[in-house]
Amino acid sequence: MNAWLDGHEVDFHWPESRLIVEVDVHPAHRTPAGRKRDRERDRLMRRAGLETIRVTADELDDQSALAARLLGRVAAS
Repeated sequence: MNAWLDGHEVDFHWPESRLIVEVDVHPAHRTPAGRKRDRERDRLMRRAGLETIRVTADELDDQSALAARLLGRVAAS
């Protein structure tokens, strides 16, 4: 939780699965500048061989679906 990778703080990181999970609940993620910043960071992480899954506030409301999504991804690695 709150790990630093390549100079960027990420919300959650599973190194063995090469997975990052970002919880985008802050309003800054919904602005054009915020979305652009997030896309650029995702590209940098992808170049480093890491996948980023972004989770919205709405997705947090359905925790069982979110858990299934994340577990499915981790199990696939």
